[in-house]
Amino acid sequence: MRVIARALAALGTPVLLASLLAVGTASITRPSGPKLVVLGEHVHGLFEGAGVTAGPAESEIVVRIVGDYECAACERLELEVGVRLREWARSGRIRYQLVQAPLRSHRRAPRAAAAFYCADEQGHAWEMHRALVAGRADWGWGPDPRQAFARYARSLGLQEVPFLRCLDASETAIKGRRDRIVASDLGISSVPVILVGSTLVEPTRSFAEVLTYVEQRIEAVS
Repeated sequence: MRVIARALAALGTPVLLASLLAVGTASITRPSGPKLVVLGEHVHGLFEGAGVTAGPAESEIVVRIVGDYECAACERLELEVGVRLREWARSGRIRYQLVQAPLRSHRRAPRAAAAFYCADEQGHAWEMHRALVAGRADWGWGPDPRQAFARYARSLGLQEVPFLRCLDASETAIKGRRDRIVASDLGISSVPVILVGSTLVEPTRSFAEVLTYVEQRIEAVS
């Protein structure tokens, strides 16, 4: 059963909302700040083992982002919010989880997601993530994005042969499909999607609202 029954566009930001009556969720709107949609606690189970995570597993605050490496809004989210969220994860304040769910029209994004996962195999997921975001104009065009991914791997000190094998491995493709299934089960058809715990967070003016909301949650549990 899908948690979010249909996708809506609100306030110029592509996000997903629930069919609230169908799934029994509650909607909360703040006068200033992000629009919040509280989903069921079962959302946590859907994300088990998905994407790549940073921060303590026992953290009371889990921030999840569903993105796509060919998504311009996802790039802005990374630059405005993602870096700070991972800093908080490294300091133990939150747990951060990034899941790649490429849109069908973004043909190279699944390969970029594979590069992200394969760098994670060698402990360099976030360095590769930064390279992929910064280099979208590089690997997003031309005959073969694999060449760009290999170049990033070398610059990050990864073992290139295992990395390239991982790009083509069936296990990597399976992981990519599993993460896209998570997005499908949530009814996601546009990205980025931001979840804090079981709450869908929809910025109304800027992505910076996400940081403010997460800070408030951190203070509430401190």
